Amino acid sequence: MTDALDATMVNKLTLAADGLTTRWRPGYERDRGLKPHHPLNVLDFIGQNDDFLTLIDLPRTFIKVVDILGWHIQLYHRI
Repeated sequence: MTDALDATMVNKLTLAADGLTTRWRPGYERDRGLKPHHPLNVLDFIGQNDDFLTLIDLPRTFIKVVDILGWHIQLYHRI
């Protein structure tokens, strides 16, 4: 999907994701043996920064999400 997010939103989400990485990766590396090249899987990330919440029902992408996932969409993880 072209231009689903404008540059400002991409920058905000990038900063939010980088913040999660900074917060969670050191503990995962120490406690779970996560290596630098491994992907970081943070559950409940959507509640850790309000910028992620805007993605849930973003008008430009919502109908595509419904097409892919169906109409009964639930947010299973939240803080």
